[in-house]
This record gives sequence, C-alpha cells and structure tokens, in this order.
Amino acid sequence: MQFNSLMKHLDSYDNIIWDWNGTILNDVDTTIIAVNAALTELKLESITKDTYLMQFRFPVKDFYQSIGIDTKKITMDHVSKIFHDYYQKHIHTASIFQNIDSLLKELKEQNKKLYVLSAGAQWLLDGWVKDYQVKHFFDAVYGLSDLNASSKVSRGKTLIEKERIEASHKTIMIGDTLHDHEVANELGIGSILIAEGHQSYDRLQHAGCKVLETKYD
Repeated sequence: MQFNSLMKHLDSYDNIIWDWNGTILNDVDTTIIAVNAALTELKLESITKDTYLMQFRFPVKDFYQSIGIDTKKITMDHVSKIFHDYYQKHIHTASIFQNIDSLLKELKEQNKKLYVLSAGAQWLLDGWVKDYQVKHFFDAVYGLSDLNASSKVSRGKTLIEKERIEASHKTIMIGDTLHDHEVANELGIGSILIAEGHQSYDRLQHAGCKVLETKYD
C-alpha cells in the first residue's frame, strides 16, 4: 500500500484525530480560487499559490488581514460568507487525497478510533464527509459553530471530553498547518504534520513535531 510509510508512524496509537481541509480533502487550489474571487469582489489584488501557502494561518482573520482585507471595515461574517459562497460553487474541483480511503479503511480494520476535528462549520463538515463517502470511517466529526474558521482548541477539548479519549501517548493528531500542532499541544497529545495542504514545508518543518513532505514519506 502506498501509505505504508505514514502507517508506520501510527502503529502505536489507538486514537487518531484528523484535520479535514488539506489533510483528507485536497482543496488548496479550490480555496485559492475562492479567496481570489472574494478579493476581486472586494476590489483587491489576487494572490498566487506561493503567497497563499506562505500567508495562510489561523485564526483566518489574521490571514485575511495579511492579504489586504481590512477586517475593521469589513466584518468577518461578511468576508466569510463571500468566501464560502465561492468555495461551495467550486467544491467540485476538490477531491480527497489519492488512496486516503484505503488508509482509513486499514486503520479501522486495526480497531483504531478515528475522528475529524476541523475549523470548518459543523453543518458544512457533516455534508463534506458524507459527500466524499468517508463518513463511515469516523467515530465522530467535530467542526465549529460558524464560518469564521477561528481556533479549534475549544472544540478539540470538547471532542476529548465527549468521546472519553485519554489525552496520552496513545492519541495523535494529523494535520497540515501549524495550528494543528498548536491544537495538539493544547490537548496534551502528539501531532504529525503533512505538507501537502495549506502551509508549505518550509513553514512546517520548524514546528517541533514530525513533519512529512507528503503522505508517502
């Protein structure tokens, strides 16, 4: 199987918490399309993929500010709605990463507990995991209550508590951003970052945790 190298990093864990966007769903290009459409509507300059990978961060409000959106004049609710309107129009251009469903299937066959923890809105996240036909792999899916993609630390704590997960060396978080590592630290668990998503390897490699350039490393 093509994911053998990632699998070896997961052997000792019972609980695996997955980020969604950029980790399971390959949606970076889709996101950039939506960001640039929103920037055009706001009469601002578009950005390149390189700029996006270097500037994207959480909370997303900070990212918007870094690319020229004045969030003092334009509310986050308004910016988020513009972005998500375009994102949903172009969601068909995104797909789950190649063979990720095979990896999830193998992990479930090993009786591991799998969860999604995302900064996406809960009602959108529920639809995505269903539409991409991976819902059955996950024991629970946790998103945020709004569209603003702020920190998911609090939601992660809810996941740990409600699912009765022991925050220990038996639990790991897999993500594609520095925020995923920060969340894992706050939850008292380990993390693995994969640089195929919304932040570049150059940014991730200094996080202080295991960083893979691809899921095949």
